[in-house]
Amino acid sequence: MLETLYTTTPIEQTQIKQFLQEVFPGLKAFYCNFIAGESDAEAGFNAENPSHILFEVYTDDKKIEFGTQIAIYRTPNSDSEERSMFLAQKMSQKFDLKVLITYSHPEDQSPYYVLIFENGIQYLASDVDSNLADDGPELIKILREIELPTYHFDAMGHLEG
Repeated sequence: MLETLYTTTPIEQTQIKQFLQEVFPGLKAFYCNFIAGESDAEAGFNAENPSHILFEVYTDDKKIEFGTQIAIYRTPNSDSEERSMFLAQKMSQKFDLKVLITYSHPEDQSPYYVLIFENGIQYLASDVDSNLADDGPELIKILREIELPTYHFDAMGHLEG
């Protein structure tokens, strides 16, 4: 599957790799750079090994906020949104920065909802006309704090419970 997180501040590849392996100790993370057109992953990656996951980092300096994108590939096929929330919360706390993910609001299917994680608080926000989503002139608009379920994942990235 795929999880995509956006951060306000770039994070080094080595830090992301270590973070992923701490959060999911049964998985081994390898850097790739598909966005730049490279087709090979970091040495040691084995596509036949289900415990090998990939990640890439891309920073767009034209974005006025949340300009760093972290894409994580080959995680389990189910529970991607829950895993994104889990990773965003953990990443925000570990690196002391804001993390944004897309969000499917259960009561309103607007494509513009996002979640922002900061200092242990989750915010429902809108990226309509924002520089992130539409290359527009607007910043992402925080709508309100939001309570989210707490998710737990096993060492292989599968939702527990």
